[in-house]
Amino acid sequence: MFRKQYTTRQKQTVLSYLTTHTPKETSIHYGIHISMVYKWNYSKDKINQAGKKAVKPGAGRKPMHPEIEQLVHEQAMQSRREGICVTLSGLAQSMRMAVQDPSFKASSGWIKGYKKRHPCKVRVPTAMIPASKWNNEPGIPAHEAAKIQAFFDYKRFLEAKHAYSNDRVINMDETPVYFNNPSKKTVHYGLTKDPVAVKVMEGNQRARVTVMLTCTRAGDLMSPCIVECSKNKAARIDAGSTIYER
Repeated sequence: MFRKQYTTRQKQTVLSYLTTHTPKETSIHYGIHISMVYKWNYSKDKINQAGKKAVKPGAGRKPMHPEIEQLVHEQAMQSRREGICVTLSGLAQSMRMAVQDPSFKASSGWIKGYKKRHPCKVRVPTAMIPASKWNNEPGIPAHEAAKIQAFFDYKRFLEAKHAYSNDRVINMDETPVYFNNPSKKTVHYGLTKDPVAVKVMEGNQRARVTVMLTCTRAGDLMSPCIVECSKNKAARIDAGSTIYER
């Protein structure tokens, strides 16, 4: 004979009925032994806090470092209130840095448990709102704003120390330029469901060059620098490699 198991939702229903009836009346009404009613009433705090589909409240592996996890969760919630994207991999990395325990991996199993303990799901942003129009006035978290301000203070200190002129302060940014960069979508005429093909350059479809765009603080745009010569044999064979001779 198999033992019957009850879900947390069923136990909560019995406990709700028990608040206005005696244990014996509750046992007769739901057809369960009176000892189960007393047992559930003794553990009603755990039952009311558990998930509605759980069979044994409190069973299973306990989360590691719950206090640190709560702090990481609160930081993530604050970032979302400020309009900053939060990723599951970023949460795992923040957890690893906060714990500082090599045995704690913050693996995919931890992420799965985190999503159960703090109900959430990954969504694609459907609106891009300028920081100036965001409801919360600060567009950047306080700790990040302090780092940015410290960087600018250090930059101003170096400028004053070495007396840099505007044409000696240069901003540079590297960006890859692919030879094969077809659009992700194309217009297809007709109502047939035949395969849709696009033409690309022959050879390595990852072939690309690196372009460095620079400008001075005075506002002068400098000539772009194109990096295309591979440094080693492996990079020459694979044109998509990121190792270049500058």
